Amino acid sequence: PNFIGKQALLEEQTRGPSKLFVTLVVNWEHAPAHSGDGVFQDNTQVGSITSGGYGHRVQKNIAFAFVDPAAATQGTELEVGILGERYPAVVSAPCLYDPENTKLKI
Repeated sequence: PNFIGKQALLEEQTRGPSKLFVTLVVNWEHAPAHSGDGVFQDNTQVGSITSGGYGHRVQKNIAFAFVDPAAATQGTELEVGILGERYPAVVSAPCLYDPENTKLKI
């Protein structure tokens, strides 16, 4: 059926997303990434952090970000700007704790 915005939706589906949501593991223990911090690849900003914090169950500094599709592959090495410095980060699996959902409590 026809609806307002159908043409724009079809164009967006053809073009594909401009950013993808990823989980990052940041190799720095002193502070988490904050919303709006930049994500870089080869000195080019490819995305931005949405939130970050320390994952106590997985013992890692975790951040969530929207990045360019070319930088969204698991294992891609990136850098995250935190407190004015850049620190190494790696695109990881979407779920670091219990990815098979075997620890679900009923």
